[in-house]
Amino acid sequence: MQSRSDSDVIDQLRSTKARLEDQMSRAQAAKAAAEAHAAEAEGALQSLSAAQAQQQQFAAQVRQRLDDRLSDAAYLSKLDASFGAAIAAEEAALADAVVGIPVVTPSPGAGGGASGGSTTTTSPPSGSTPTTSPSPTTTAPPSSGGYTVVPHPPLTTVNGITVASSIANDLRAMMAAASAAGFNLGGYGYRDINVQIQLRRQNCGTSDYAIWQMPADSCSPPTARPGLSWHEQGLAIDFQANGSFINSRSNPAFGWLAANAARFGFTNLPSEPWHWSHPA
Repeated sequence: MQSRSDSDVIDQLRSTKARLEDQMSRAQAAKAAAEAHAAEAEGALQSLSAAQAQQQQFAAQVRQRLDDRLSDAAYLSKLDASFGAAIAAEEAALADAVVGIPVVTPSPGAGGGASGGSTTTTSPPSGSTPTTSPSPTTTAPPSSGGYTVVPHPPLTTVNGITVASSIANDLRAMMAAASAAGFNLGGYGYRDINVQIQLRRQNCGTSDYAIWQMPADSCSPPTARPGLSWHEQGLAIDFQANGSFINSRSNPAFGWLAANAARFGFTNLPSEPWHWSHPA
C-alpha cells in the first residue's frame, strides 16, 4: 500500500512538473512576443517621429519662402499686376500646404550644448497676449501711441530705384554697364518695414507675437513677417529689364546679370530670377 501511495505521489509530481514546464514555456513565449511587439512599436514610433521631423523641416522651409515671397507679391503687383498675382497664387497654395503643422524652434539647450538640445513647439498661450522679441534680423522697435515705428536706413534713389545709401554707387555703376549692354534696368528696392507691420496688425493681430513671430500661414490672408526681407534694409532689388520683370532664368537680362552682377556686389536668390541683393 505504501508503494502504491508513493507511486501515486510520484505520478502527481511528474504531472505537476509537466504542467509547470508547459506554463513556463507559455510564459516565455508570451514574454518573447511582448518584447517583439514592443520592439515593433518602438520602431513604428521612431519612424513616426522621423516623419514628423521631416514634415516640420519641410514646413519651416516653406514658411521661410513665404516670408520672402509673400511680401514681394503685393509690391510686384503694383508694377506688373499679372506677375504679382501669379506669385501670390503660388504662395497661397504653399500656405495651405503647411497650415496646422506645428512651428518648431530650437530649445535653449540646442546647438551642441551639454543638454544635447531638443525642439519645442512655439505658439501663443491660450487667452494671453505674449510678448516676444522681433526677428533676430531686426532690433526691438520703439512703440509710439500703440503703433510700432521702425526708422528706415539712410536711403538714396538711383534711376528710380531707392536703396540703402551704402550700395547706391554699386547700383549706379551696374545699371550704367547694363544700359551699355542694351538692358535698361528698373524695378524697386527699399520697402518700408512699417507698411509690413501695419499689414500684420490688420491680417494677423496686434500682439507682439502676432506682428513679429506668427507664421505667415497663420494669418488671414497669409502675410509675411516684417524684418526678414532685405528689401526692408534697402539691400535688395527686384529688377525689370526694358519694362518687364526678369521672370525666368532664360531672360537675356538675367544672363547678363548672372555674368556681371557679382563684380558690383550683387547676388541672386536662385528661386527668383528678378531678386538681387547686395550685402552692406
